[in-house]
Amino acid sequence: MIDAETHQVLDLLPERDAATLAPWLRAHPGIKVICRDRAGAYADAAATAAPQALQVADRFHLWQNLAVAVEKTVAAHRSCLRGLPPASPESEPEWETPVEAALGQGDEADDPTGKFAERARTHHALVHDLLAQGMGLRHMARHLDWGRHTVQRYARASRWQDMVKGRKRQLPSKLDPFKPYLTQRWAETDGRITVLDLHREITARGFHGHYSTVRDWARRDLPQREGITPPPPPPSVRQVTG
Repeated sequence: MIDAETHQVLDLLPERDAATLAPWLRAHPGIKVICRDRAGAYADAAATAAPQALQVADRFHLWQNLAVAVEKTVAAHRSCLRGLPPASPESEPEWETPVEAALGQGDEADDPTGKFAERARTHHALVHDLLAQGMGLRHMARHLDWGRHTVQRYARASRWQDMVKGRKRQLPSKLDPFKPYLTQRWAETDGRITVLDLHREITARGFHGHYSTVRDWARRDLPQREGITPPPPPPSVRQVTG
């Protein structure tokens, strides 16, 4: 017998039957809630010796019941998985740089410089190296932890310079109204605030976009990119059986 609030052991009964449990319950008339498993003996003892108590299921058996129900449902509908069309391979990206423009432009004397240019050079080389290894864009985005459209832009440019020179005007983003606030918060915390916290703050101020939108912008435009702290991992769920 365990106190469900303090998790302290109250007693150890010699048997697991109604005849043993019922006297113990009668000796503790103040019990209001009985958390039990699915054994019928416990239900009978609780109904007889503690009718005033509410009987509830413990968390472990709720999770167990859910897992069994899901397994049975999937098994009953396994025929629905047959005959699915095979996944089509991801098409090769269309090059963004015209062939005519790429010809005769090997002279790097007027190549762009600066932090963005260096980052474009490094990222472009990385993406095209992974393309040469046969990696698809979606797999690459997961591997690099980038947005898929970011990977796609680098893949479509045959030269890294085209990521800097003559860049197309960016379309308005739902993040635009919040960029001044994000930049200000980044400066106030000296880059120690996490991107996850930034996303939460602007969400509370009306932003309806995904976390990855803020993450990609922060990596691209905020200074001291190496100082961005990744979000904490989600809490794990541990099941304990008795």
